[in-house]
Amino acid sequence: MSNRTEAQRKQYRLSVGLRAMTVALAVFAGGVMVFAAATRRAVPYLTSDEVWENIAFRCPSNPLSPERWEEILSGHRIFTVIVLLLCVAILFRFERVCAQIGADNSFSRENANGFRTMAWLALVTAVVYIVKIVLYAGRCLSGGFDRAAVVVSVIYGSMIVLFLIFAFLCRSLSKLVFNAYEVKLENELTI
Repeated sequence: MSNRTEAQRKQYRLSVGLRAMTVALAVFAGGVMVFAAATRRAVPYLTSDEVWENIAFRCPSNPLSPERWEEILSGHRIFTVIVLLLCVAILFRFERVCAQIGADNSFSRENANGFRTMAWLALVTAVVYIVKIVLYAGRCLSGGFDRAAVVVSVIYGSMIVLFLIFAFLCRSLSKLVFNAYEVKLENELTI
């Protein structure tokens, strides 16, 4: 068996492993969405005096009923659908990168563009979460629900940081893959 064939087999195995990881990531993201829905319903409890008495951070707040919380969260499902579509688009682009890796074309312009597209999608997702913080924390603060504003800001702020880190990693990988692609082209031209 030649070295080229062995290298192609390794690339194919890597591609299959990455695709399996993509499916596992999609299943994990679905689980996170279920957990997020449960957490969303728990916010009235998380803002209760019972919970905040144990926290060193003192924050006065009006009692938040589940009904009032649902009013504050009006329009939440629209944002959820937008974030879901953006995440599916990211996973789709990653699957296309995996296909290029499986075709022994790891360092290609297509993969560099794919990572750059994933970075932009992640940035858009972070912006969606910024809008969510402004909208929902603003609604909480205007209603006198300061504790709910803190909880919302921590949850959505965490998501912003996560997507910004992901965007930075994708942008870095895009540049790395593109540089390797240019080196590969130069090597092919000199041979």
